Formats: sequence, C-alpha cells, structure tokens
Amino acid sequence: MQHRLANGEFNLANGEVNWSAYNEAMKQLIDKPSKTKFNTVCSLWAKEGIFHLNNPTKKVLFECNAVQKEVVIPAGVKVLVLKATEKTNPKSPDASVVYLTEEIL
Repeated sequence: MQHRLANGEFNLANGEVNWSAYNEAMKQLIDKPSKTKFNTVCSLWAKEGIFHLNNPTKKVLFECNAVQKEVVIPAGVKVLVLKATEKTNPKSPDASVVYLTEEIL
C-alpha cells in the first residue's frame, strides 16, 4: 500500500490523498484469504554428525552442500530452519532452510 500511495494512485486532482479510496483498497487486501507458502532455500546436514550439536566448542552446526538455484529472500519475511521428521536414509538431510510468504488466494 505504501508503494501504491507513493505512486499517487490515491491522489485527487488537487494533489491531496483520497483517504476513503485508500482505506477501501486496504480493506479489500485485508479481507482476501491468504495461504502461507514455504519457499525452500537449501537442505542442511549436521556438521560432523548429530552429536556435534551439543558441543559448545564447535561453531558450525549445519552445512549446505550446494544451493540448487539462486535464491533471493525478500526483506521482512520469516526464515526458519526445519528439522527432518524421521531420517530413514543416512544420506537424507537433517534440516532445511525455508522462508515464509503469504499468497493471496
């Protein structure tokens, strides 16, 4: 909304802001249903095994072997490290990094 306001979308002919139109547009955005989307950044493996996590002298807990594609994380989003639920394959990752966005349905 700040971008739309800065671009003059709600300006009247005399240059003043039409706050009624602005508030109506804001209400329409708020009323739209949205869904949280988990956007993958990379998979993580525990550095030197899982017992490394409790060792306070070690500085690196996880490492990402290779990022599959270029990722741009938008400013202001929440970033999470999700642990693997059940590790049945020793080559599968221990965790993953994701960021959350809201998609309007």
